[in-house]
Amino acid sequence: MARSKTPNDAPSTNIAGNVPLQYAVFLFDLETINAAWDQFYATFPGSSQYDEIIESEVERSVGREWQKNLIRLGAPAIYSTKENGFSVRKRVLSDVSAIVDQPPGDRYVQIRQLTQLSRDQELFVVFDESLAYGHYQADNGGKFILRWYDEMPPQFYLREDEEDLDRIKKHYLERRCIDLVRLSKPVSPILHDV
Repeated sequence: MARSKTPNDAPSTNIAGNVPLQYAVFLFDLETINAAWDQFYATFPGSSQYDEIIESEVERSVGREWQKNLIRLGAPAIYSTKENGFSVRKRVLSDVSAIVDQPPGDRYVQIRQLTQLSRDQELFVVFDESLAYGHYQADNGGKFILRWYDEMPPQFYLREDEEDLDRIKKHYLERRCIDLVRLSKPVSPILHDV
């Protein structure tokens, strides 16, 4: 259920001189949020607004051969867990692997092998609710992201493919956040970094 504070309900606080600060609080249950994402995808099935791309590269032969991987993850869904936590689920939409090499004396690299894996997989990232928090930055592409404290990173689960799980885990642990949604820029500059 959503409830917002109106200007008459909300206390006024002065910041940056005499600029009054008004606030709004919206509370949604997880079923409402997940249903909104499902409805968005049903309405705009080709949209990649919430897709996330994870790229990785491994050198197989020094200066001569590389394996490049590109994993595309779909929109998130959020679920409660039994022990004071929650999980974010993202579907693996595509998984492409390419072996590229550079023949001796050549300036250009060539694709030697291209593999498109099409497994029906889902990534689960499990959080302790007290160790994660949301962060929105308008100048970061309008992304609302979920961050966690370094001392207790989330747990990652992906069935069947340990190599992909290692790549995904490395990507997120280096970034220390996971993308949830893109939001349009608020009119008030006070709300551009929340």
